[in-house]
Amino acid sequence: MNVVVRQIIATEQANSSPRKVVLIASKDFQHGEEIYKEHPVIAQLDIDLEGTAQYCSHCFRALQSGKSITPPEDLLGSAYCSTECQMISDTQSQNLLFGRGPLVPNEAVTGQLERTEAAEAERRAYQQAFVDFLKACGWTQVLLVGRFCARHVSEEVKKLAPLPASLVERSALPEPITPSPEYTFYDHVERLKFLEIQPTEMVMLEHNLLQDVLKKAVAGLEEVVEINKYLAMKGRIAYNSIGVAFDGGRDDRADPKGRVETWEWSRTPVGTERQIGSALYRVSSYLTHSCSPSVRLCFKGTNELHLIANRAISKGEHLTMSYTSIEAKNGEAPEVARRQRRIRLARGWRFACECEACTGKKSEVVGTMTAPDVILEKGV
Repeated sequence: MNVVVRQIIATEQANSSPRKVVLIASKDFQHGEEIYKEHPVIAQLDIDLEGTAQYCSHCFRALQSGKSITPPEDLLGSAYCSTECQMISDTQSQNLLFGRGPLVPNEAVTGQLERTEAAEAERRAYQQAFVDFLKACGWTQVLLVGRFCARHVSEEVKKLAPLPASLVERSALPEPITPSPEYTFYDHVERLKFLEIQPTEMVMLEHNLLQDVLKKAVAGLEEVVEINKYLAMKGRIAYNSIGVAFDGGRDDRADPKGRVETWEWSRTPVGTERQIGSALYRVSSYLTHSCSPSVRLCFKGTNELHLIANRAISKGEHLTMSYTSIEAKNGEAPEVARRQRRIRLARGWRFACECEACTGKKSEVVGTMTAPDVILEKGV
């Protein structure tokens, strides 16, 4: 993928964490050159778009009127552009969270006991309660956590019944090049930066609803989202999810509900308010923020991420993106745009950007060295 993940140590920088994990270019790139492309591990359309059949619920492709696949048993109202997308989505998470019937394909495990009618009705009731909550609040981070947990189950199922060869490349978890088969994406998730999530009343409510859905789907699965594990995973999604937007984004996204502390943010260079959905990417999660970013994100009609060089990049250079809009909007004065940008960064990712563009002070070059972390230095 032309990049490596490394842990670096800032040897002279004050007021910041001395260690951080970053993405490093493994070759030179010219301005406008594509560095890599990456499918998401998990993705979720904005809740206000679910049930509208405007975009594929799996790949986010725009749908033509009357030509989408809309499973009638799907309580979320998902729509798909193809049977392939529907199959991958069902296998990875959709059937477990919002579908009905056997969770593991019959060809994978023989002799499965059919769920009783009463048990299926109870499961559907918990699913409906979860959907009602999602529609009311418009939040997606809890759903991304649920999809991540379901994806874990699906990876185990694939060991029993692999997907058709035509679907493997699109659905496979991107993994680092490493000699250890035990070192997986899930180990990387533990290394991602995260936000501390407080167990507020609403957070506990969403947690309980998700836990009920998982418990009624597979007995014991609710332990995967035990409260401390849930808060940790939600914190990682909150910090690392990337917003997907096409051609500058949409302008009809509803304003977030509730207090500003409860708003959900995603790394969206055109602004979270212009995204159509959000996703977690295994490699791109390591991109750090800059108000003068070296790379930009490009989405060419789907949620496959294309990373493009904003300028000439040298081998060994630390790659950066903008987490939020850095441009002045609607005739804003530069000072107003700078202040608003810093407010968004503080609210969404809880750091104060100290770059030259934000502070007006020329940044001093600080010393760095590579930390002795062999696994993180493997190519990806």
